Amino acid sequence: MKIRLDLFRSFCVSIFLVLAGLQSMQAHADGIVTTNTYVEIKTDDNPILKARKQTNEGLQASNGHFVIVPERTNICQSTPNSAACNTVYSFSGLGYVPSGSVTSINFRTTPANSYLVFINSQHNSKDDRTAYIGEIEFENEILGYWTDPTMTVELAEISKEGASYPNSGNSGFSARQTEDHVHYGSSTTASTTSGDWVSISSNKRILRIGSKNGKPGDYIRVITRAASPTVAFSSTSSSGAESVSSAALNIDLSYAATQNVSVNYTVTGTATGSGTDYTLASGSLTINAGLTSGSISIAGIVNDSVDEPNETVIVTLSSPTNATLGNNTVHTYTIIDNDNPPVVDFNTTTSNGAESSSSKDIAVDLSAASGKNVTVNYAVTGTATGSGTDYTLASGIATISPGSTSTNITIAGIVNDSLDEADETVVVTLSNPNNATLGSNSVHTYTITDNDNPPSVAFNTTTSSQAESVSSVDLTVDLSAAS
Repeated sequence: MKIRLDLFRSFCVSIFLVLAGLQSMQAHADGIVTTNTYVEIKTDDNPILKARKQTNEGLQASNGHFVIVPERTNICQSTPNSAACNTVYSFSGLGYVPSGSVTSINFRTTPANSYLVFINSQHNSKDDRTAYIGEIEFENEILGYWTDPTMTVELAEISKEGASYPNSGNSGFSARQTEDHVHYGSSTTASTTSGDWVSISSNKRILRIGSKNGKPGDYIRVITRAASPTVAFSSTSSSGAESVSSAALNIDLSYAATQNVSVNYTVTGTATGSGTDYTLASGSLTINAGLTSGSISIAGIVNDSVDEPNETVIVTLSSPTNATLGNNTVHTYTIIDNDNPPVVDFNTTTSNGAESSSSKDIAVDLSAASGKNVTVNYAVTGTATGSGTDYTLASGIATISPGSTSTNITIAGIVNDSLDEADETVVVTLSNPNNATLGSNSVHTYTITDNDNPPSVAFNTTTSSQAESVSSVDLTVDLSAAS
């Protein structure tokens, strides 16, 4: 029985948590992050937004305080050519804006959301006015709000479709306007009991409201941006010769923000930073409020004398503040090498060595170190015989690694025989260089110097005889060794 009770208790707790979660799902509804307990979000399809003086079915807060009705999102973005979308609406004289914000808006060029806020705080006494303060945090920047009743009624492209709004001939129309209105353009603490009031936080995301009295109710229409600005590179690639000492990578905002926008960036690529090829460390860029662009500078680009592949500096944006990432989050800057390839050839054109020297290195040099692999073909000829008879070396390819200036072609296995013979040559000829040009010393002749004494020559014997009937005699002459 105890197990059943525990299971039932766990089930009830789970249901409670689910319901509590559903209760808090007002967050991010149509651009609203959250509201406090004195503000209700009404999302009915066909709300009646007329004055309470006109109809008892008009908007009413069930908690007796404040209501916000999301009206439109992305105003005019799907109908940019309508007349309303080409109208410039002013807040001046009809409403208010946050401190430092522009006083008018064109919805065709400024994507925005609209909200109708109903102020109907029920007071037990005038002394409790500061106790009932509504607070709404929006996902995006507050651009302004209207208090004049002509701006809180049905307006093409702005008002909620399906909602019922009053007109100027209806009872209570003028009573929709806030009374003795006080505006705080940059505050999260200011309030008053002398009239209806609105305050907007310095980050232009939080709107606070208070009511003068509990009469039928007043309306304001709040306009916010539809989204934060996007931040991205103006292009995804660029390039410049290494003789250009610096390069600016431009970063753009989709529109000027009223807060500083920052974005992190990381630096990678095939080029080496820290002053080797350039100077730029990973960091953060800030675009100040009111501006629409900034730049990241690749500085100290080194104009060296090394022939090398083109190298890249790759900058990647991440983690923006007060903005979202746009499409061009990665920019690749290519440093184009401007150096001529080095010259490759033999250090000398001739050399020699006794056949008692078992091998010989023939140096192949570059005129300067390269950042690339340098290869050059070589062919082997001459009077000496290869394949182990006099030496071992076949035609092939010599490679000089990046950063090096020389390599050796080795004549190996030089045979130290006992045969007295003429000096013999190994002729090595360079051709078809890659990542280099062929120099003048393209042929090297190595002479294998014979080190054997000449043989002695003598008759095989000092005397011999034959009958005179023998018509001829061969006298044998011998060498002490083959030559």
